[in-house]
Amino acid sequence: MTLASGTLVSLSYQEETTLRGSPEAVADMQALRTTGRALNLQKNTLKSEEVRSDRQNATLRHGFNQVVGSPGWELSLTAYNDFMQAAMSGTWAAVATDAAQTISAVGTGTSSVWTRSAGSFITDGFEIGMIVTAAGLDTGNNDQDSRITALTATVMTVEARDGTTVYSADTGDGDEVITATGEVCKIGTTLRTFTIERAFSDVAQYQVYNGCAINQMSLQMQPEQMVSGSFDILGMSADAMTQAPRDASVTAAATNDPMAAFEGQLSEGGAASSVVTAMNFTLNNNRSLQAVVGSRFSPDVFEGIAMITGQATVFFEDETLFNKFVNETISTLSVQMDDLNGTDFIVIGFPAIKYTGGDMDPPAQGPVPIVMPWEAQVSALTSTSMYIQKSDT
Repeated sequence: MTLASGTLVSLSYQEETTLRGSPEAVADMQALRTTGRALNLQKNTLKSEEVRSDRQNATLRHGFNQVVGSPGWELSLTAYNDFMQAAMSGTWAAVATDAAQTISAVGTGTSSVWTRSAGSFITDGFEIGMIVTAAGLDTGNNDQDSRITALTATVMTVEARDGTTVYSADTGDGDEVITATGEVCKIGTTLRTFTIERAFSDVAQYQVYNGCAINQMSLQMQPEQMVSGSFDILGMSADAMTQAPRDASVTAAATNDPMAAFEGQLSEGGAASSVVTAMNFTLNNNRSLQAVVGSRFSPDVFEGIAMITGQATVFFEDETLFNKFVNETISTLSVQMDDLNGTDFIVIGFPAIKYTGGDMDPPAQGPVPIVMPWEAQVSALTSTSMYIQKSDT
């Protein structure tokens, strides 16, 4: 008798485009890289209220069905584009100035100020923390990869992505175009669901889960660890176990190495920070399933309010960060995580956050940490509470 081995269990998925909860007619499954494969059908139970003279329960029935689980993952380029887009209810899209125009640069050390003659960086979709390039600003290193540190409609302040290369002035002549590298996804209203299959390949057993939405996405950054997270799944139904896979030729997942917490940059209030020792966040979409008469399954996945909370642990150095909590000051937070190739990256940004705490328990020796929980709100400037930028397209 062959018993299933955990090392040979895998997940694959396909986005549902016709009707939520209905697998596509043509199976085209994509492998999902995970650190865990927890995904299961759960059923409510219904008990008879009948009173019997032998004191025993008359019968038990299965009730409402739903799929739940939290597959873990380690952040890497490309591998989770579909699930991130679904968690955000947004769409990956390019961000750039609408057309070539006059943009002048004034460089000071490792930062530069770019001023446009018309239009709006805000309307174009730029956010603090994004990595951008400036075509047409060909002198003074203004064409290097740069990180946005401050932003208004007509003025963009940037710093060198590498933190060392200096800028100098460049007078625009009308052919300048600012572009955010790769693509950006922001919080939106497009609900996406997936068909997910869990395969026990060594015993040829397969189970398909339908109408699976990403209810929560979480991410953790810790020193000396891979950047890790989880996707909390909320699904409408599950098929019985079968001996045949939905797709015999599953497309392999992208093979980029996982990203590590020491490769990248965390910025608070637009300025790079070197005192953050840990950071995590959770995007909770508050999606739900609803029971109806005549079916064991919810007729749909119902959308909720996207709530984003997080926590930063920092070494205490002065009053600046702590007083943002005391004074209820709106700040910004962004984290850039670099691919092992040194060129590609993922940036996750929160344009408007408020700190909701500032707890200190000074140790007997060593640096003093502050635990600062925070919550994101929609930015009055750019109309989103979160964005993700990826260099791959």
